[in-house]
Amino acid sequence: MADDQPVGANTLASLLAIIQEQQAQIGQLIAARNAAAFPSMTVAELVEKYMRSVKFHALANSANETRRFRLHLLPFFGADQVAALTTERVDQYRDLRRNESGNGGEPTRPGTRNREVLVLSAALSWAAREKIIPAHPIRGAPMEPENNLRQTCPSVIEVGRICFAARSVRLKALVTTKYYSGLRVSELLSVRRDQVQWDEGLLVLQPKQTKGKKKGRVTIFPEQASKHVSQYLAERDASGVASQLLFCTDSGNRISRRNFLRDFQTVAARALVGGADGETLCLHDLRSGFVGRQIEINTPHEVIKEMIGHTTESAFRRYVRVQRRWLIEARERTELAELRKSSRRPPSRARSLRLDPVVRKATASC
Repeated sequence: MADDQPVGANTLASLLAIIQEQQAQIGQLIAARNAAAFPSMTVAELVEKYMRSVKFHALANSANETRRFRLHLLPFFGADQVAALTTERVDQYRDLRRNESGNGGEPTRPGTRNREVLVLSAALSWAAREKIIPAHPIRGAPMEPENNLRQTCPSVIEVGRICFAARSVRLKALVTTKYYSGLRVSELLSVRRDQVQWDEGLLVLQPKQTKGKKKGRVTIFPEQASKHVSQYLAERDASGVASQLLFCTDSGNRISRRNFLRDFQTVAARALVGGADGETLCLHDLRSGFVGRQIEINTPHEVIKEMIGHTTESAFRRYVRVQRRWLIEARERTELAELRKSSRRPPSRARSLRLDPVVRKATASC
């Protein structure tokens, strides 16, 4: 019955209906404005222009971006008009990819879907800067929450086992450089020979090689890595391979990230080194291993953050993965501290018994 409804319920429902109708009208006006302002261009046409641009070819991971466009983004968005792109359409793409399988037959992860949306967004941003389109149609599209917490943190012994199992000198050089220098994969594969300061044991990255592309970075290049790299370069030079890159294929070209990952995981499996708690061992875990190693040898946190290229504490903490061996060592240090404390304690002295003179004299006469 109408009398049983709260006071003003009909009025509230009417207001909501009016608001929804006005929102729909506003959406139609925006779509009409975009259709009038945007050129008649499909996403596929815009992406082709982007992939022919100098900006795209300067990307360190352009091959991976091309693969994402060809395999996933263009089959879904390719026929769409750029003016018709909306965040709702992006959500539809996410729903589709969420039900598809990624590498290894597992469902795609939020991070994978976010990177694919960012690849499309980069093309639209470039087109807006180049005045090909008047504005970025999906700027500010929300990202999915990612679970970036991992437990895998390779130790020095595990990295040593991987290198022992590796038959390729180049793979040994790649793994040790990544582990002992803390580089990202894209940074590692783009380093040139002239960026190595052999005497000082340093690697100098240019801004365009880093993730943010705004600031260069210097990290360490210790002997544990440099000795393998020196051996690799000597063999490469002897075979006549000419390349400015520190690491390259046998034909002098840049190494594929996917091939590097495949070779690394194959050798790690042969060495019986895997991820923690069922995780799949990946190349990025070597970067966490670098952070863990530096913490073990008491390198100041500010220095570690500078070497890995992170300024915020929250970003740094993602790489700090507390290991079981750290807990055991903490227990051992605690026990050792107590042992040292007890060994420094002076022995207790028995208090001398002072006899009364009368008692002493009586005792002596007995």
